Amino acid sequence: MNLTAKNLRIGAIYCAENALFSLRDANTLFRKARYASSCVLGIIALEHLGKCMWLLDKAHSAAQVNRKIDSTKIKEESKKHDKMLKYGLVSFEFGLPFQAVDASLAMKVVTKRMKRAPTDFYDLRIRAQYVDLASSNEWNRPPQVEKGKVHDLLLNVGNCYRFILYSFLLRQPDVTRTMQEIGLLDTLKGITPRCTWPPPEGDIHTE
Repeated sequence: MNLTAKNLRIGAIYCAENALFSLRDANTLFRKARYASSCVLGIIALEHLGKCMWLLDKAHSAAQVNRKIDSTKIKEESKKHDKMLKYGLVSFEFGLPFQAVDASLAMKVVTKRMKRAPTDFYDLRIRAQYVDLASSNEWNRPPQVEKGKVHDLLLNVGNCYRFILYSFLLRQPDVTRTMQEIGLLDTLKGITPRCTWPPPEGDIHTE
């Protein structure tokens, strides 16, 4: 089966919807101190955002040349979790580990950390999800996942959702029109357009 640009846009919109719901549930669990479960849902949300961006890119390519995309290839590529995480991380914030002496040095640090972030987030998910040997005689316990790292994860994923929503989904007329046609425009745009996503310990404010 071949997919049209509209088919691909619909898939991207569904991914954004799932990312929003996963992120809301992750924030709820964070406020209940269920950090391991919150972390897993946060990573799932980021993967959905990555798939959303990837499908939007495919839809744009299909529309440009007026051709369809092989659905088999879409299925195969979308299973690559590391690729989806990289696509989803369109925004990244963290505190510099030291006082940067100049802007160029700070940019190098940011670039390096952002490049490594998808792997770091995926490793955090593994620690939050599985009981595995952490060393030769010690076990990893998911409930002991670091609260601070989960907090930073959720805040970054939330900012990525907001950025994708206002910079891509609502700025592309074809996408916005498709959102309206399938009844998801109000659901996805109902987040207050503030500068940053609300912290996980707070509520997600809607318009």
